[in-house]
Amino acid sequence: MKEIPPWIWITAVFTMTGIIFAIGKWVGNVNSDRKSFEEFMKRVEEKIEKINDKFEKMNDKLEKIFHFLPNEPLEKRTSPISLTDYGKKLSREISASEISDMELTNVAGQVKDLNAYQIQEYCFEFAKNELLKKLKEKHLDFYDKIHEVAFHEGIEVEKLTRVIALELRDKILSTLNRPHSEIGARFLILNMPEGTQCPNNA
Repeated sequence: MKEIPPWIWITAVFTMTGIIFAIGKWVGNVNSDRKSFEEFMKRVEEKIEKINDKFEKMNDKLEKIFHFLPNEPLEKRTSPISLTDYGKKLSREISASEISDMELTNVAGQVKDLNAYQIQEYCFEFAKNELLKKLKEKHLDFYDKIHEVAFHEGIEVEKLTRVIALELRDKILSTLNRPHSEIGARFLILNMPEGTQCPNNA
């Protein structure tokens, strides 16, 4: 068996040393990269947390700003008065139709001799002064829901009583077969400038 020349052993040793060194360097780079990546991700997480904090503070400020902005109108300033889409939405939320059904027979009996405009005004006063007391005594769930919606929408409870009043007015006028046009005519008469003569058919 021939002996292996020394230069081959020397070459092999240098080659293995080079490989071991390369592996060691690669492992070191991987560990270093891993550490760098972990540090990078930590910095990213910290920045994300700071951004979230800023958004939360901004959201709080926007809520305060919007709190002082005027709400959408619940009523259309037409004659007769009717609910806007927003008013109809809140009407559903507070179950205004169901509440007006409970009082329909009672109130209709009291206003049967009034004209349409007077019926509307009666409904406004009734909802504002009597209805809430009745709900608090006998239907606390409706009473609480009205106040809950008023709180979340940032509006006065009285505005929601007007929503109920308009629902009640429409049901009464339908029950008594009274046209809504009576309300408009009566409103125009009451708001005429002094000295203006009314048409004969008003």
